[in-house]
Amino acid sequence: MPIFVVATAVTIVKMMSRSNLLSVIFGWLGGLSGVLFVVHPSVREILVNRANESGDYVGVLFLYLFITFGLSIMLKPAFSRKK
Repeated sequence: MPIFVVATAVTIVKMMSRSNLLSVIFGWLGGLSGVLFVVHPSVREILVNRANESGDYVGVLFLYLFITFGLSIMLKPAFSRKK
């Protein structure tokens, strides 16, 4: 299993050097990582209870991703440093 992770990471890095689009996408995600780190525990706490009650884990997972990324995008300006 670890060899698969390493091989995948090497492949992605090689692809990023050839593709400007991948560099832009991963750069954008990297810019959101700090906000995602702050936002996701609150969203997870609320939605885990909902998943336990409803039993719809896949639906709650997609809802979790949607809400977490949406809040992160909206809150990113509040977390950015002023120059």
